[in-house]
Amino acid sequence: MELEDRPSFFKVLVGDFSQQLCIPRAFVKNFNGHVPRFCGLRGPCGNLWAVNLKVIRNRLVFHDGWQSFAKHHFLEIGDFLTFTLDGESIFDVIIYGKSYCEKNIEAAKNMIGDVVDRTINTDIILGKRLAPDLVEETSIGPISSNPANLFFKTTFTRSLRYNLKIPARVVKAAGLMSNKTIMLQDPSGKPWSIKLTETTRGQLRMKDWYKCCEENQISYGDTLIIEVVKHSVFQLHVHKVGAALDVVEETSMVPFSINPANPFFKTMFKRSMRYDLIIPNRIVRAAGPISKTIVLKDPAERQWSIKLHETTMGRLRMEGWGKCCEENQISTGDTIVIEVVKHSVFQLHVYKAGATLDVKTQS
Repeated sequence: MELEDRPSFFKVLVGDFSQQLCIPRAFVKNFNGHVPRFCGLRGPCGNLWAVNLKVIRNRLVFHDGWQSFAKHHFLEIGDFLTFTLDGESIFDVIIYGKSYCEKNIEAAKNMIGDVVDRTINTDIILGKRLAPDLVEETSIGPISSNPANLFFKTTFTRSLRYNLKIPARVVKAAGLMSNKTIMLQDPSGKPWSIKLTETTRGQLRMKDWYKCCEENQISYGDTLIIEVVKHSVFQLHVHKVGAALDVVEETSMVPFSINPANPFFKTMFKRSMRYDLIIPNRIVRAAGPISKTIVLKDPAERQWSIKLHETTMGRLRMEGWGKCCEENQISTGDTIVIEVVKHSVFQLHVYKAGATLDVKTQS
């Protein structure tokens, strides 16, 4: 695409821009209805930074990863930035300072050794998933398959928090023999920079990824699937222990159809959940700021006002939804799926115990 044909926009940095930066509403149409979960920001040094695109209060923003980009390019109030889209998800960024000239970024170049936490030297691959018959409980969307991608699978144990090894066959096939670092994208789309060390037998050890384990609440017995989506870029899939992989019959006559852009979580109903259902913190983060009260739509399209209370670890507790459970005849062992359809509006899907679940996504 010629430079003059590439869509672009500019931003003058004002207010608190250090945590996120809004993309103009008029520019969003250039994604042609398919906004990627991640984009790449190519700075003046030529390095590519992985940045999460997130909708907050009906605005599309540069979110996780933007903080590091801003910090390492010494962005400040009054700077003038231009963003030019290259392809579907890469932006070339030019930075102008208060002098009205292109900003001197020599200091940023000198710090290039410190930016590995958000920098990758290959194109960003967005939205690739694994396993056509898998539905992730911890994902904010269903998994889809790219059968050409390498992957390995393991059951999580205590030792794997500090010492997960990439099998030699994957190392060799993916060309990772000389790699010191990879980018691991978790189910919520957040990138993690993971250091690698060589072991015997051609394996590579993933060091210090326990923070990723903690934030994704990976527990002993959970199944981990790690997919190679591109050289040095990996995707983590988590399937909770005891959850059904085959989980099509909803209590509603409406088939279960999820918008792949919508966050959701799945759990097996227990008696205690009639009074105390927890919304996982990854869903809270993905859904953006949530009101103290939400609207929960049941399979019959009835609306229920549900109060929320904060708990530890960034989770939210749904209280007083016992009447909704009674009206929908939710019983112990049923599978419930709760989807965030828009800000503070949730959709409840119910699958009776013993039914099979076939999650489909809207095209």
